[in-house]
Amino acid sequence: MYDAAAYLMSNAVDGPDGLYREPAAELTFNNFMVSLLASAIAVAKTH
Repeated sequence: MYDAAAYLMSNAVDGPDGLYREPAAELTFNNFMVSLLASAIAVAKTH
């Protein structure tokens, strides 16, 4: 189940070096990972 998303943009020149931009503050990779980690912890606590 997903309750967050990330939107990363890069181009062919900078992408291989790990350079990207996040055009929407609510769709940052950090927000996505925090949500994913919280979900994983919740699932782990139930098992």
